[in-house]
Amino acid sequence: MSPRPRETTDEEILAATGRVMQRLGPTQITLADVAQEAGVVPATLIQRFQTKRGLLLAACRSAPGAVPQQFAEARAKYGS
Repeated sequence: MSPRPRETTDEEILAATGRVMQRLGPTQITLADVAQEAGVVPATLIQRFQTKRGLLLAACRSAPGAVPQQFAEARAKYGS
């Protein structure tokens, strides 16, 4: 029997983590906050990232890859 397919990708969870960190800061967030934002249960985060620290480290590792997109969005939005 193959594992159940994931409905929410790690990238979507990491994006949700970023949004929650922007609102609350990294020290104030909880796995429940991130889970709610991502539309998953906290156990999903534990299964994939083990701890809050693991989730935050994964978010930090993924952050540099998003920078070009963020600049492109800012240029498109503001034009100058």
